[in-house]
Amino acid sequence: MSNKEEFICERGKSICYRIGSIFRKYYKYSDKKVVASESHIASEILKNDINTPKPIGFGYSETRQMFFNDFKFHQIRKINTGELNDNILKNTIGLLNQFPTKIDCCDSWNIKYLPELFQQIDSTNLEQKKEAKIILNYLNNYPVKYFIHGDYSFENIGIDENNNQIIIFDFFDSCIGIEGWDLAYLFGSIPYEKVLVGEINDHILKMIKLIVTLKYIRGLRKNFEVLERKKNYEYWWKQN
Repeated sequence: MSNKEEFICERGKSICYRIGSIFRKYYKYSDKKVVASESHIASEILKNDINTPKPIGFGYSETRQMFFNDFKFHQIRKINTGELNDNILKNTIGLLNQFPTKIDCCDSWNIKYLPELFQQIDSTNLEQKKEAKIILNYLNNYPVKYFIHGDYSFENIGIDENNNQIIIFDFFDSCIGIEGWDLAYLFGSIPYEKVLVGEINDHILKMIKLIVTLKYIRGLRKNFEVLERKKNYEYWWKQN
């Protein structure tokens, strides 16, 4: 097997390579505990018959001065959210029911993410800033007791070309969180006309409104998908 690293992608917190049959993920800012946690979470997810790359190694690169996880390499086809069909979306939603309720090593959502979310909302002058802060306060008082992926979108969900099945990956943001967060995050991350009717209650709607606001803020800051995110933001805030 070749030891040559073939670059795959770089994200805000990681750099990923392929080494033969291995997918190696380097973590830019994370300590050993955080990196080991993602590997452990992936192992627990596999026990629930969810397709995710199997963790096969953990280490530290003196050259890069980064910790890394090795996973089994899967050839993954990206799902274009503009071309989503009902079958893929229903299956993706259905997989949420297979997630374990808890995983021991997870942080708490309200401790890990809530301060940052308040900061992002405070940084904007969007019309719904006040209402978004009300939702954050509502969520701050909501029970935090369920395992969540944390970033359940088609950035981290694809089609495994080995078996043509949905595959979920990147559990870096996973934690113990709020019931329905992953579903709301999924809905807030795709064009609103693709959302399945009948899945949304008031609790989910509140979180979708918050999520599309945060995504719009980030889109404006990075000048990325601004028009698409604005459309979602404006649509969901009109819903009651």
